Amino acid sequence: MGVLLPCKENMMETNLEPTAGFEGFEKRLEIEFFVPSVFSDPDGMGLRMLSRAELNALLHVAECSIVSELKNGHFDSYVLSESSLFVYPYKIVLKTCGTTKPLKAIPLLLSYASNFSLKVKSCKYSRGAFLFPKDQPFPHGNFSDEVKFLEKYFGSLGGRAYVMGDVSGKRNWHIYSAADIGDDIDSRLEPVYTLEVCMTQLDKGLASKFFKGSCGSAAEMTQTSGIIDLLPGSNICDYAFDPCGYSMNGTEDNCFYTIHVTPEDSCSYASFECMGYNPQKVNLCNLVEKVICCFKPASFSLFLHVSGSDAVWNDVQSWGKNKCPSGYVCDGTSWELLPTGMAGYCIFKENIAGSLSFPQPGILFLDEELQLSKLKSELTKCAVKMSQYSGISAPDAGDVPLVVSPVIVDPAVEELDMLIEKINLHAQLKGPLYVMDLGLLRHWNSCEQITPRVQPLYAVKCNSDGAFLALLAALVDGFDMVSKAEGETVRKLGMSVGYIIFCKFFSKKEKTGESNGQATSIFGSA
Repeated sequence: MGVLLPCKENMMETNLEPTAGFEGFEKRLEIEFFVPSVFSDPDGMGLRMLSRAELNALLHVAECSIVSELKNGHFDSYVLSESSLFVYPYKIVLKTCGTTKPLKAIPLLLSYASNFSLKVKSCKYSRGAFLFPKDQPFPHGNFSDEVKFLEKYFGSLGGRAYVMGDVSGKRNWHIYSAADIGDDIDSRLEPVYTLEVCMTQLDKGLASKFFKGSCGSAAEMTQTSGIIDLLPGSNICDYAFDPCGYSMNGTEDNCFYTIHVTPEDSCSYASFECMGYNPQKVNLCNLVEKVICCFKPASFSLFLHVSGSDAVWNDVQSWGKNKCPSGYVCDGTSWELLPTGMAGYCIFKENIAGSLSFPQPGILFLDEELQLSKLKSELTKCAVKMSQYSGISAPDAGDVPLVVSPVIVDPAVEELDMLIEKINLHAQLKGPLYVMDLGLLRHWNSCEQITPRVQPLYAVKCNSDGAFLALLAALVDGFDMVSKAEGETVRKLGMSVGYIIFCKFFSKKEKTGESNGQATSIFGSA
């Protein structure tokens, strides 16, 4: 931690082949300058005095351009052909996506700053793990090259590079931070919160709002998507791309937030960033919840940077498992103390198990090659029993959902999750969904044919869930138990089973009781 860590991306050679999709993950460059003397800048305008021609030249080097702008008394904001630019008197934030080259703009930017007698105070460069890393031009082909490029200009400030997050390299957050605070003690200043959310695999219905075929204007996209309600007190400058895509900047006093959307299904991505909002006035956790509801991604990452005193360290660390949007689970966190402040990075993924449900318990089969006619009848009865066991009123047998899907051989977790999600979306299911791979039962049937005299029993201690046992009661010939409590669990189901085998050494006689007159109890010592 606190050093440049190797990752798969660092070892990739830049190879500019035709891209498989648009690169949504942005590169973010933030450079802050010391406030000069009043004699050097009597009006306190600093970088805001740059002409439009100078800004165009700067962005030309980075390979992007201005498409819209919005200004207030504190700073100037620009929507770009690839993301956004924010110009404060003594700070500039350049955020670009695609195959842009923001780092290439540094020499010209520093030249502009020297014309205003501005001295660099800090530099922060960050980005996620690219979806299409091989498409990135130098120096953005890998993080090592980016760091070397940054060190040429900010190495004297004590720059440090970090790779936070997933060691696999697929969900990393890369950050370079350098600062020369001198005698300017940050602890005496109000901490500045910068929050970034990067969302992938957007909900198709919500992503469709950002196609011009669905919404004809940027204003309509802002309204129908719910973006208009995120921070109601802000002024918005939005832009819709043709045939799809969306960008916006929102400004409020000296604060901003920005959103960029790539809605194509093959590379769907959306980003949200806000900077300068005081968490005492704007609940950032609730804000993230609202942002996620606008896009409902399958997964997203959250990066929080806070400049200021060590007093905010506990606040930064509270994100992740303690602050997790509903419907998602935290899949990893990491924290760093940077030269420019405190930083936290969290990865979240959709909690499919917690969100899938339907009125009565259902059974999903992942193999349709088996003869299901007889089994379907038995399992339907079990579904009724499962509903009774869980305290839900039992539906009519004909109403119990039984879904037979296409054949899946050893499905990967991602494929299984996608299948369940698809069924949930199309069937409007509510309640627990029990998943069973019937491909495994084919081996069971084969064993029964080879050893017809063997009667398989299920060991209740492996999984004593009532709904699961009710399902197995239709398949196995009996149960193997090691405690009276397990026997009571089976009895509550009211299932007709062939045998209940009680494998336990008894210090004194225990009774299992009757089981509808159907069970044969066999006692033995283990």
